[in-house]
Amino acid sequence: MKKYLLSICFLLIGYLTFSQNNSLEYDMLIKKGKSLYDVKDYKNSALAFSSAFQLPGQQPSFNDRYASACSWSLASFPDSAFSQLFIIASLKKLNFNNVDDILTDKDFTQLHNDNRWQDVKNKIFTNSYRTFLAMQSEAGLKVVTSDPNHLAHTWALGNSVDNVFLNLNDPAYRLLKEKKFNEAYQYLKVSLNSFPQNYTFTRDIGDYYKATGDETRAYVYYSRALELKYYRAIGDTARIATIDSAMSADYQQLTKQSGRTAVPTENLLFAIANQLMRKGMAEKAYAMNKLNIEYHPKSFRANKGMSEYYNAKGDKEKADEYNTKSLLLQYRLPGNFFEPSFNIEEYIISRYESVSKQRGFKVITPEGMVNTLANYFLNRKMFDKAELLFKMNVENYPQSQNAFNRMSAYYKATGDAVKEEEFSKKAQIIKNNPNMQSFSGNTPVADTTYNTSVEKPICKTKCAKILIDEAHNNYHTATGRYKPFANLVANDGFTVIRGRLPFTLQSLEDINVVVIASMGTTTNDEIKILNEWIRQGGSLLAITDHDNPISNDLFESLGIQTPDINYTIDTLHGTAAIYFSGKDKLLGDHPIITGRDSSEKIRRVTSFTGRSIIGPAGSTALLQLSTSAGDYMTIDPTLRSIEDMILIPVKGQRSHGVAFTLGNGKVVAFSEAAMLTAQLFPPDGQPVGMNVSGSDNRQFVLNVMRWLTGYLK
Repeated sequence: MKKYLLSICFLLIGYLTFSQNNSLEYDMLIKKGKSLYDVKDYKNSALAFSSAFQLPGQQPSFNDRYASACSWSLASFPDSAFSQLFIIASLKKLNFNNVDDILTDKDFTQLHNDNRWQDVKNKIFTNSYRTFLAMQSEAGLKVVTSDPNHLAHTWALGNSVDNVFLNLNDPAYRLLKEKKFNEAYQYLKVSLNSFPQNYTFTRDIGDYYKATGDETRAYVYYSRALELKYYRAIGDTARIATIDSAMSADYQQLTKQSGRTAVPTENLLFAIANQLMRKGMAEKAYAMNKLNIEYHPKSFRANKGMSEYYNAKGDKEKADEYNTKSLLLQYRLPGNFFEPSFNIEEYIISRYESVSKQRGFKVITPEGMVNTLANYFLNRKMFDKAELLFKMNVENYPQSQNAFNRMSAYYKATGDAVKEEEFSKKAQIIKNNPNMQSFSGNTPVADTTYNTSVEKPICKTKCAKILIDEAHNNYHTATGRYKPFANLVANDGFTVIRGRLPFTLQSLEDINVVVIASMGTTTNDEIKILNEWIRQGGSLLAITDHDNPISNDLFESLGIQTPDINYTIDTLHGTAAIYFSGKDKLLGDHPIITGRDSSEKIRRVTSFTGRSIIGPAGSTALLQLSTSAGDYMTIDPTLRSIEDMILIPVKGQRSHGVAFTLGNGKVVAFSEAAMLTAQLFPPDGQPVGMNVSGSDNRQFVLNVMRWLTGYLK
């Protein structure tokens, strides 16, 4: 028996070694194929891909087969190219991004006149459409199609790629005409979530908001659709040559349609100008940079683009002029900041003392800003100012490897080898010490001094088990920023469990309530399991926050709309913080608000920015945003300054928290996370959350958990 087992072991080891060797050889051949493609040796590139695919035990990916098809096509071997394309077209989980890629790829242009091209289009669209319908079905939506083989859609497409997605949202548009807005939204969001970079689906969301009367939000989505359209055009040599006239026509049309001046964002114009320079179209690049400054006169990126243009042209004086303007705009500095006589130390200290006073806690100078300005002075050999700024960062960020590296670079530039080595060693010590981390002046930490005791715990025996999720790269965990929340729940008698495993029906079997706070990853399978678990009687507390789109899939699977916004404000009921009170009729009629008696009644809750949500039909808005509240959105989500944002009134239709039943279970969802815990903002410990006086956030947390566990009826 031992000999038999030993033989099996040797065979298994041999098989694994053989498989591993094949895998390594496969990777090498794929890299070789891509390298040969880059140098336009298409035939040998295709042969390398083919050799890789013939290795035993390997499963070529979509991308690898796609690259192979491109090489065979460019090498003028259409039979081999179509062979790969038909395999691709038969793959499961093919989606519309794949359709768009194949139909627009210039590598396949010479295949378009072959009769097989229409067959490929037909097959890839049919399979992609099936995937799309499956996604709708998984989202609980009724799949409406009179064409079970989905061929009519394919033949209606012709050769216009812009029409590939034209009819896919027909069910949503029928619902919009019937004013069934919530149902229409669910269809549209499945489309947009599945293909977030798609022009048509983004534009369709704009149509939805226009139909609901939200003209400003519609304008943002129409603008985003144009952004996507022209970002895609950047890589197309033919389209970028005439991009200026095409853009002008589209934005003029949007201006007329929306009644407000519509222009391309600074990032889009910046990217187009750079691409034009790379393609040798210098005059068009200059025109785009000039247009960018005209449209966005306060944009540091626009001036940076012009600086790069002049730098490429060899005009260092002009390049420096625009670079200086860019820095002045980026950091909102006075016009004489870079003059030798200007006292930069006095200015920076005074500026951040003023900011600290305004915010109520100490704000230190941003490390990145100081480094950039210091480098500017260093490059111009203004050593005294550069040294002052580099030292400022070392003092403010004593655990930053970068601060010490930059100080070392300064001493290298000034010829002080001893100091250069000293600061280089300090930077290395920080790098090698896992307990030393870069300190950020605005990163909150848990307030471990906050009193989380409960005088009369709600549960004493056979208490509910509360699982606080930590398995999905959560920003808030039971041992981190949500420790005060976890301690309060535990002190109310409940058993708190750290959830460090993926969601399965087995892992949730003995759990009564799942708490998910600001997740960083998720999977569709886990979302389905959670939904099923809730319907069978489980309870969920789901918490998202501003700039946390990862939570959207979970929220929307529960029927909660999560508009794509940056954050929410209410100038009448606070600014950075928003106050919800019964006096202002912003607290919902729900057991969570009323409690069991007057001692548990919620009179005021404070939230901290967050974003807005809309609950499903039949839900209760616990924290109703007032008519004075508004959502901040950006056309380009990467632009973060207030000047880049558009304020959209919420019209009293959105909230910061909802509660509802789902099947036999319960759900409470919040779109702001800080209010349910107690945090401190360093360096001076500004309280944020339950530890802010004057609100009932602490009792609010207890009431939420008591309702989810059945103690509040």
